[in-house]
Amino acid sequence: MGEVFFLFLGYNRLRKGVITMCLAIPHTIQEILDGNRAVARAGAVRTEIRTDLVDSPSVGDTVLVHAGFAIEKLSPADSEELLGLWDEVRRLAGEHETAEHRPEHAV
Repeated sequence: MGEVFFLFLGYNRLRKGVITMCLAIPHTIQEILDGNRAVARAGAVRTEIRTDLVDSPSVGDTVLVHAGFAIEKLSPADSEELLGLWDEVRRLAGEHETAEHRPEHAV
């Protein structure tokens, strides 16, 4: 799980003595468009993403997305934990969407 949180917080790179970092947001794939594009959801936002960098993306997979590219596919356990953390972030920010209200969890 430590690697996932590292990716969630960002990739650290050393460039000319300066560490840079970027943010990757968890998205759940809702539709595969073709061999390298999909529609994914992060909270209430649906967006088209590129899937070139992950193996065998499928509907329901949770991926970490940076700059429109899925950069890692999460295991189901890591996905549930990370999405729970995002629910907590949303709750603290005053948004009301939680796991039981996510469209992909609808019965």
